[in-house]
Amino acid sequence: MIENIKENKDFQMLNHLEKCVNTKVKSFLSGEFIQNYGGRKKIIGIIIEGNADLKKVDMKGNETILEHLSKGDIFSEMFIDDFEDPVTLVATKKTDVLFIDYLSILRDCKINCHYHTFVVNHIMDMMMKKAVQLNQKIAILSNRTTREKILAYLKNEAEGQKKVSIPYSLQELADYLCVDRSAMMREIKKLIEEKKIKKNGRTFTIYKRH
Repeated sequence: MIENIKENKDFQMLNHLEKCVNTKVKSFLSGEFIQNYGGRKKIIGIIIEGNADLKKVDMKGNETILEHLSKGDIFSEMFIDDFEDPVTLVATKKTDVLFIDYLSILRDCKINCHYHTFVVNHIMDMMMKKAVQLNQKIAILSNRTTREKILAYLKNEAEGQKKVSIPYSLQELADYLCVDRSAMMREIKKLIEEKKIKKNGRTFTIYKRH
C-alpha cells in the first residue's frame, strides 16, 4: 500500500481511502515530534518516506531508543505499554506519514469499496510483523552482557547476510541496547581485535567464528 500511495503522483488510492477511512498525510522535518504517546489516541501511522526514532526519556534526561522506523513501518500507541517516562516519536530526517483513524477501519465501509478490505488486511499483516519485531528486540535485550547484546543485534539486523549497515550512531546504538556507550565501545573494539566483526562507519562485517 505504501509503495502504491507514494508512486501514484495524484494519490489516487489515498483519495479513494478518504471516502471510507479517515486518513491524513503530514510531513515532518528532522527533529520534529511526530507523535507524543500517552493520550491513547486510536491512530495508526505509517511511514511513507523518511525515518523516525521512538524514544523514551527518563527523569534524568537519559534517552533510550525503543525503535527505529523507516519507510513502510507502522506505529501506534496500541503497540506501547504504559510508561512512567515520556515516549515520543521523532523524525530523524524529512519524513512523510500517513495517519489512519483506527476506529474508522473497524466500521463497515459506507460505499462498500474493495480498498477498505485491502487496507484492513494489509494493516493486519503489518501488525503481525510489528509483533515479531518487538519480540526480536526483547530477545536482544534479554542477553545479560553488552557483548552478547551487540552480537545478537548485529545478527538480527544482518538476517543471515555477512554485512549489515545499521541506522544508528554509536550513541544511538548504546541507547537502543540500553548499555553504557563506553562499555559498548570497549566490547566492539575487542570483537574487532578478535576478528569476530569488522567495522567501517555504520557498516559491520560479521564473521561466522563467534
